[in-house]
Amino acid sequence: MIIYLLSNPIDCIFLLVDDDIVFADDSAESLDLVVHLLLVDTETVYLETRLSIDCVENSKSVIEFAGLKVEKLDLLLFGLNSSVQVLNLEIEYEFELLQLLSLFLQLVDLLLSDTNITIFLGDLFLECSCFLAELLVFDVLFADQ
Repeated sequence: MIIYLLSNPIDCIFLLVDDDIVFADDSAESLDLVVHLLLVDTETVYLETRLSIDCVENSKSVIEFAGLKVEKLDLLLFGLNSSVQVLNLEIEYEFELLQLLSLFLQLVDLLLSDTNITIFLGDLFLECSCFLAELLVFDVLFADQ
């Protein structure tokens, strides 16, 4: 019993120290578990961030592709516009040529009208000359009578 009385405080100290050691081990395990959960959460955040970055990069690529398509359409429209402008210039050139031809034909018409008048006056002069010649012949033939 004396041994028991003497050993009891020591046993109590050992029990307390043992409880503290077990509690410290449990705390370390809990801390390890918390750190592990934080690492998992951090990895999840990293993966979500990486996924968002990949989505942004994909969106950027799609936008660049659309920009290239718009530039291609712009070049095509520029080509069409240039073709229309060239065609418009060609039509204007042909219109000016037709106007010049019209003026030339008006000049020819005027010259033909002058020629017509000259021929008409020549015919009139010939008719008058013939008439006068006939009068002269008539006068010569019938003047004796």
